[in-house]
Amino acid sequence: HKGATLTVSDGTILRDLQCVSAIFTCAADFDLCENNPARAYMQAMMHRGVLQNAAPSKRYLSHIEEEKLLRRALERALDPDAIRRVEKFMIACAFALYIDTGFRAQELLECRRSWIDLERNEITVPAEFAKSGHARTVPLMPRARRIIMMLPANKHTDLLLWRTAAGRKFADLNKTLQAIARAVGILPLKIHDLRRTCGCRM
Repeated sequence: HKGATLTVSDGTILRDLQCVSAIFTCAADFDLCENNPARAYMQAMMHRGVLQNAAPSKRYLSHIEEEKLLRRALERALDPDAIRRVEKFMIACAFALYIDTGFRAQELLECRRSWIDLERNEITVPAEFAKSGHARTVPLMPRARRIIMMLPANKHTDLLLWRTAAGRKFADLNKTLQAIARAVGILPLKIHDLRRTCGCRM
């Protein structure tokens, strides 16, 4: 909106420049250009300290933190005075599934029941939903399998996780995760850290 300031991280700029640099390199291979200005610019900026890659995040949940987070999420759903209890229950299940499957944020929210093969004990993320553009098969851990078998189906949608009786999809769970994590003293935390937790444990 008017007056808003857009901030872009150094890492994002560097990745974009690396993409441009790769295009110039390919063009040079076909004798379409003589030099690679993107590479020279990147090197100059990095030498001056203007563009720097951020240190990689190493945040993942300990088993104790996981228990506190999931217990708090489930308590919200089981509170008899809570509104939208089914939605809160789905959120608690989502957090556990992120940890057990290592799905990316939107992969899980887009997950369909048709992706699940209980006989083979796995979930396949179709290519059109995968960030890499390639289908990926993930084994079902025991807890994830139990959660999936317990989750109610919705006649209005094939989505595994849904917000309303009409089958409305979750848009994002990062802010909800952060609010619940903050309530139990787990800081900082974001959805991708649940994926990282899965990777570390695997």
